[in-house]
Amino acid sequence: MALVSVSDLAHLTFFQGVSPASLEKIASVATKKIYHKNQSIFAEEDVDAPIFFVLQGQVRIFRISPEGKEITIAVLKVGAPFNIPAAFLPASNSPANAAALSKKTALIAIAQNDFRRVVSETPELAVTVMRDLSKKLQHFVMLTYDLGLLSVRSRLAKFLLEHTAETGELPRHWTQQQIATYIGTAREVVSRTLRQFAKHGIITVENHRTIIIDRLALEQEIER
Repeated sequence: MALVSVSDLAHLTFFQGVSPASLEKIASVATKKIYHKNQSIFAEEDVDAPIFFVLQGQVRIFRISPEGKEITIAVLKVGAPFNIPAAFLPASNSPANAAALSKKTALIAIAQNDFRRVVSETPELAVTVMRDLSKKLQHFVMLTYDLGLLSVRSRLAKFLLEHTAETGELPRHWTQQQIATYIGTAREVVSRTLRQFAKHGIITVENHRTIIIDRLALEQEIER
């Protein structure tokens, strides 16, 4: 395990705008860990798993059903934190599994007790943590609303509109599995619905590029 520098933290989106003094406090209790493709980072119900930040590569967060089926909850890229709630809950068990997706995945790890102590002693970091958790809560509130009132087809149309607003093209880092996780469905359903949208001339999908052709038609899909 290697030491973590203020520079390492400053490059992460989570810590943007945080003062060097506060970053120094975090760096003093953090270490770097290297994982390889498919290597487990922690398992569901593990106790006292550290708080992590992705420094390099990608991490998959998933759960396993009683039948043994794996369900991907999120795919995390550079800058993303995970397992933060465990530091502030009475029970510190991990709610899901985490595994490295990349050939080399570098993570910043901070023990739960250390993270909780530094955040409680540093108002600036406390606000940063609350901002991150608030964004996640807002996302899940909206997802719950969409799951209850919108069809998968409508949810996918809404997703495409929200994530292609600037260029009309979906950023390439969004895989069908990631989209499925985001809107609360299966990858196969996303694939089938995208083909239907393409068949009706609403989008084009070529060489892993998804481009919106008819935004009005997508908006109408949401209203159905």
